[in-house]
Amino acid sequence: MENKENLKKELKKYELSKEEKDVLFSLKIPLKKGIYLAIEIFNKIDKSLGKFVLESFQKGLFDA
Repeated sequence: MENKENLKKELKKYELSKEEKDVLFSLKIPLKKGIYLAIEIFNKIDKSLGKFVLESFQKGLFDA
């Protein structure tokens, strides 16, 4: 019986975390801000990737 209660608690916790993530993914931001965020993220990996992303956006080569 205790195991069943633990499973219910874990399922409830999962559902709440999923709802929080769904809210984050449904946020809408302006394209310009999205471009800056993408460049910032790729710059953290490697500066050349950030530059590649910037150049891609400047050429209109992006996929929403």
